[in-house]
Amino acid sequence: MMSFKHASLFSTLLVFFIGCEARDSSAPTLKLDGLEYPPEKIVQFKLPGLLREISGLAVDASDRLFAHDDESGVIFLIDYEAGKITKRFQLGEKLVRDDFEGIAVSPEHIYLVTSNGTIYETVEGADAEAVSYVKYSANLDCEIEGLTYADSNNELYAACKNLNKGKRGIKIFRWSIAEHRYASTPVFHLRRKELLATGFKNYQPSAVTLLSPGRILLLASQQKAFILVDLANSSAEAIDFPLPRIHSQAEGLAITSNGNLLIADEGKNKRGRLSVYHRRR
Repeated sequence: MMSFKHASLFSTLLVFFIGCEARDSSAPTLKLDGLEYPPEKIVQFKLPGLLREISGLAVDASDRLFAHDDESGVIFLIDYEAGKITKRFQLGEKLVRDDFEGIAVSPEHIYLVTSNGTIYETVEGADAEAVSYVKYSANLDCEIEGLTYADSNNELYAACKNLNKGKRGIKIFRWSIAEHRYASTPVFHLRRKELLATGFKNYQPSAVTLLSPGRILLLASQQKAFILVDLANSSAEAIDFPLPRIHSQAEGLAITSNGNLLIADEGKNKRGRLSVYHRRR
């Protein structure tokens, strides 16, 4: 078993509760597929400096939260209820460096995606362990930013942030876990004219998660809005952030089995942040 040094640094507490802005009761209640998130039930934490460039979130079937940063293949496990990082592990004995833009967790594997669509497949490691991985190259016509797992069909969904040749619109590609490749055509494609109907001239997803089979939630840091995608009828609905000022650069998105929404923000020159949107019961 391979390991790396200084693992004790990564049990740092997620401290510094941010309550003043997150408890703005005058903000609208976020509504997503029948779930409601009142502004007074949003809790936000500052993350340790090691996650200043947090770039992706994913929860597994047991609601454990996994995260990664932007440029290195290090995966963190975060206990978001207790407020601490419980472990971290890395891809390869020699740490993999790449432009990582999303993470997804299936029952058997953990997946990281890069901006060019390359998929890294690995397994969960012990604290401070260096784990082996398999790398699958891609040839997509867009820049990827965001990855999520669909258990109903055992596939991954990867969202395009920017389309090639300056085109505007939204594309979501699916990657077959069984076949280890992307489908040749996107599972969802919203063209420029259709995008304008949502109220945006441009929309650049920075994260993606699955709300339910066939219902995909996109998040865009720059536009500070969600887009809810329905694959069955190829429709898209735009929803503004209820508290845009608490999200400086939203880059990670996940939803727990009980409906709580998790959003990670890169810290830029400050610490990253984790926001927990508690649903109304």
